Amino acid sequence: MHRHICTLFVVLGVAGCATPVTLDAYQGEKQPDSALAVIRCFSNCMASIKDVDDASVSYDFRNVHADVVRLKPGTYEFQTWVAGVTPYAGYVSDTMILLAGHRYLVRGTKCDDGSRPVWYEDETAGEIVAGYKPRTLWVCDLFF
Repeated sequence: MHRHICTLFVVLGVAGCATPVTLDAYQGEKQPDSALAVIRCFSNCMASIKDVDDASVSYDFRNVHADVVRLKPGTYEFQTWVAGVTPYAGYVSDTMILLAGHRYLVRGTKCDDGSRPVWYEDETAGEIVAGYKPRTLWVCDLFF
């Protein structure tokens, strides 16, 4: 019996890793990605997000596992932690304007000097929109 329970947890764990978990962090009817801002985080981010335009909208993802978060466009305050080799690779707190149809990627690294920078990349525009990306990633261990 015990062996079957362990096997079940292993199967569920592997199945959970295979399919990204998407969280629609907005109210109302389901919207297409072209109408939303999409943030990817590769399972090792924790974040607290507050909508600056609508104070009633606040999300705390520190205890929620989501690889992809879909939000309505607007201005948000973010506090993001990225897990790494040590308890956290780094932390970023910033205010960002998220645009409809844009895809954002949260990245983090640990550098030789001990710093643990975290940044948001707007994949659609090809630019860093929050946080700090080291210029010399060769002295850092890129986590993702």
